Amino acid sequence: MLCHGQHALSDIRIKRAGLAGEHPDVVAAYVASVTGKGALQVVILSFGEAHGSGLYTELEQHPAVNAVHVCNDEYSAREVCSTSAPVVIFAPLSTMLSMRQQVPVGCRWVVMGESNDDALAAFSACASSFLPLPLTVDNIHRCMAQLLSETKRLQFRRQYQQVTEGLCRQFGVTPHALSAMLRRQCASRNEPGVVGLKSGSEWRCLHPHDIRWIEAAGDYMCVYTLGENHIVRSTLSDLLKKLDNTRFLRASRSVIANVDCVAEIETVTPSLHILHLDDGTQVKISRRCYIAHWQQRQKDDRAGQRSR
Repeated sequence: MLCHGQHALSDIRIKRAGLAGEHPDVVAAYVASVTGKGALQVVILSFGEAHGSGLYTELEQHPAVNAVHVCNDEYSAREVCSTSAPVVIFAPLSTMLSMRQQVPVGCRWVVMGESNDDALAAFSACASSFLPLPLTVDNIHRCMAQLLSETKRLQFRRQYQQVTEGLCRQFGVTPHALSAMLRRQCASRNEPGVVGLKSGSEWRCLHPHDIRWIEAAGDYMCVYTLGENHIVRSTLSDLLKKLDNTRFLRASRSVIANVDCVAEIETVTPSLHILHLDDGTQVKISRRCYIAHWQQRQKDDRAGQRSR
């Protein structure tokens, strides 16, 4: 009863982490985060067949694999499967059919076979993948890429399920009612949350509330915030599409201002109007933009002051 390969992390440590009995993918992700190795644990049920050692050698070197166990009889295979909760089991079709009821439900099977009939039978038995014999390095890597993709999908699905269940408990609603509530909230949200802007070689994520005004400078835009300024290669029209056009209005062909940052609209002469921002910045308003965007707002502000 040989079993090569060791646990990457002891069962005691997994229990201390509160993951005993969890889905194998969750345990594997925790082991990977602690050990710095790959997320997949593998059991090879070769039962003395020559290809088992070659598969072990290849998988042991694979960066996505955390631990590899090669078992040569059913007893040691059942023992390893029950203690280490492997994610993937490599085995012939006959071994899978005889043992799949004896291993944890979350384990996935990769059937090794020689013909198309073997592959059809494997997938009919719900195998995750099929590895043709004789083994080749390309086929092993292709199989591992498929398993990694499936692992990510399963982990995402489980995380989504956990978040959904938690929200349903928090709000006391069914999953269907939660989906309807989230759709209503998304539909009622008119303003963007965060705006992504590329400044130089870096991307900046800015909340629209933090942007005070924007000024065109040739092929670039200077985005002024309370804390710092950002030089962005864009056009005012493109920036306006990303921002809330009811909050950000043109002061001229080259300037956009955040109306929430405007402290006063001053009329110097009938043809000259100045925006005074709350940080002391003064921005000249063109005649056309004053009539289109600011004249009515100035009248409303004055009416509000008189009513007080």
